[in-house]
Amino acid sequence: MRAMLCTILMTVNLLLLCTNSIAETYSLSVGEKLSFNYFVAGLPFQGEFMVSDSKFELNFDYPEKSTFMVQFDIKQSNAGFPAATKAMLSKRGLDASQFPLARFKSIDVVSENEKFEVLGNLQIKNVAKPIKLIITSLGEYSSGSDQISFLINAKFKRREFNVNGYYPLVGNIIVLDDKMPLIRER
Repeated sequence: MRAMLCTILMTVNLLLLCTNSIAETYSLSVGEKLSFNYFVAGLPFQGEFMVSDSKFELNFDYPEKSTFMVQFDIKQSNAGFPAATKAMLSKRGLDASQFPLARFKSIDVVSENEKFEVLGNLQIKNVAKPIKLIITSLGEYSSGSDQISFLINAKFKRREFNVNGYYPLVGNIIVLDDKMPLIRER
């Protein structure tokens, strides 16, 4: 009898400790653009990375179990004006002909209030480096929400990804700072 009681208590504890809630899957629309900022000779410019794929598994009960993935089509991205775009896509820049995709995939998520601090690997030109994204929810949302808007903020050093062209004329820091709409997948 005592063995059976211990077994029942252990089973209840395991169920309580290992409860998984179901994550909702969201994505960015293909063709959505993520704005980035950079500097040329100290002057600010803005470009856009074109989203080609994304998947956001949002766990509303346990946000730290959420996962984020975004893939960018470098060939369809732009640096804000034709000459800068040509330079950005060239072999001295992102080398879009050889490396047409860039990708971010989360490895750790911390949630506090309406913000996610997302540590993940950004891969550009087959070089993967950790970066931290700050994702801030805009408005109320729940597991039943069909659309969620958020702000994304991050910065990284392009030269760490072997994107060395036109340095120091073109600055090293790339800043992501944009509002993005997530659409719930059905």
